[in-house]
Amino acid sequence: MIRTFLPALALILFFIPAHASARSFTIDAVDINAFIFPDGDLYVEELYTYTFEGSFNGTTRIIGDDDFNGVEFFEGYQVADDAEMGKISQEDATPLKIEREDYTFKIHRPAENETTKVFYRYRLSDAIRKYEDVGEFYWRFFDEMGEDDINHLRVFVQLYGVNKLPVESLGFMHDLSGGDFQLTETGLYYQNNKLPGGQPFELRLLFPADFLSEMDFTEKEEMLPTFLKEEEKYDERLVTRDKWLPFLENVNAVIFFIFILLAVYSILFLRRLLRWIGPAASSRDIGNMDSFTLTAIYRKLKLKPQDVNAALFRLYQNGDLTVEHVSSSQDDESELDHTFKFSIQQNSANLSEQDQFLIDWLFTASENGKRVFYLDELPVQTNRKKHNETNNILVKEFKANYRKWAKIAAKDSNIKAFVKPVLLRKVFINAIIPVWMLWATFNLWIGMGERSDVLLGISIFAVYNIIRFFKNERVVSTIFFLILLFAFPEFGLDPGLEFLEASALPLIFISGFLPMTYPTYQGVQYFKGAKKWLKQLRKKELKIPEVKSKVEIYYQHAIALNEALIFMAHYGDKIEATQTDSIYPFLISPRETARIYSYNYRMLHSRFGSSSSGGGGSSGSSGGSGGGGGAGAF
Repeated sequence: MIRTFLPALALILFFIPAHASARSFTIDAVDINAFIFPDGDLYVEELYTYTFEGSFNGTTRIIGDDDFNGVEFFEGYQVADDAEMGKISQEDATPLKIEREDYTFKIHRPAENETTKVFYRYRLSDAIRKYEDVGEFYWRFFDEMGEDDINHLRVFVQLYGVNKLPVESLGFMHDLSGGDFQLTETGLYYQNNKLPGGQPFELRLLFPADFLSEMDFTEKEEMLPTFLKEEEKYDERLVTRDKWLPFLENVNAVIFFIFILLAVYSILFLRRLLRWIGPAASSRDIGNMDSFTLTAIYRKLKLKPQDVNAALFRLYQNGDLTVEHVSSSQDDESELDHTFKFSIQQNSANLSEQDQFLIDWLFTASENGKRVFYLDELPVQTNRKKHNETNNILVKEFKANYRKWAKIAAKDSNIKAFVKPVLLRKVFINAIIPVWMLWATFNLWIGMGERSDVLLGISIFAVYNIIRFFKNERVVSTIFFLILLFAFPEFGLDPGLEFLEASALPLIFISGFLPMTYPTYQGVQYFKGAKKWLKQLRKKELKIPEVKSKVEIYYQHAIALNEALIFMAHYGDKIEATQTDSIYPFLISPRETARIYSYNYRMLHSRFGSSSSGGGGSSGSSGGSGGGGGAGAF
């Protein structure tokens, strides 16, 4: 159920609009004048033009707290619809109520289905940096804190009280959204017809430190060469990025559409239709199949440590070993008086690879030369044994050998006639995704984001290479890609790499819907037959054969599928062997047989339950830019 639910949830979340409401707004224009004061403060005036559809309580302005010492004041005003920046007087502006919540200032100005203007002014303490050879303004007015697009943005930065910038002044812009800037005689001018929501841009103005006569040094050292070197490196990275970006965009588009096709294929997966074709195998067919093959079909090759018992049953059913009901020699708290002794027939031949591995692993030589194995020799970890060093070593050896055996068993040709691993699933998990994640990391490295984003990409790649070996890889991977879908926007992906970001969505569906195994036409019949057989067993509707050999196979099937106690409860009075039927060791004392294997299964599951095996930005400067924020409405 969860495998179907997770990708369906991702689809619902993906297509839910960010603003599931009848009301909306646009920011049509923003005009900003910023003044650098000699004491290092930054005084800012901002004029916003909003168009509202629906009813709103007011607007918002977010101001980040990077690299300054707080907001000295923030004021909002209602102004005339024809108001222009630089021509707004105190008499023309009506003060508005302001509420502050962390970084967000709420400006209460009710609006409904109208276009209106609001005016802000605020002062930021110590927003400028002073060094021995240069003063630095390095600022983000908007960044990922803002979610809404800003149209017709204009920013003008100038030195307060100075008509012309000193000739030594230098200006720089870090912007990937199509903005433009120029250093004029009077200040640094920036404009952008459309700044996408969440897209940062940085402005940097370097000017003589003498202007900052009323502030102390941020650091008493020369920094101009360092800043110029940073800008040189930024330009070099930008050239590399612009060279690679068209190629990255094209490749990411191709990858995205390939993933879409794989997602569609995974959702449809035509072999699933086989489950509706053909009848279920009859109880007689189930009785004629060996216990291990039936278990592998029912579990869809997702074997468990307990299935070692089913493999032993198969050897017994094929006549490759004999079984005796014998006294137990183990001294533990299980309170079981008997166990089962398995002996290899000396003339056994033509064993499959998995059967031979199982024998070499579990069986030892006895006094008479026969190789034997006692069921109570399995290294289950009881309370008395859990601090026993020798038993702990045996537990580790069992775990390692079980995993080897399970891999071999999943490739058994007899099993593959009924159920096969999905090769595409293995390629997807072990090749396609690792390569794609390395490619995504390469995209981050080429981009203009922080180098920490590249390390983050490498870390995520490392995490994935761990979880792909998890027991429930299919579920865990689907959750992983669901998280990645919402985490991708937080990475430093450049504009133009949207296809890479969107690729996480089809990956959710591929991971969630692409099965690990699929049954053949014959396998579907036996899978349906096994489910029907178990259903009849649980409802006490199963017809028990008269022949004791078939009864014993039925009982072994029930044990292999962990239904021994139910089988015993419903059919115990019909299966107990008489003295003359002692050739059927599992029926000599069927009630005790149920207890022996229930204990065995419980201990194996508690100790090895997790061992199931399946068949298959900004330029990095010495200090970084300050500020940050966004604008919106409420």
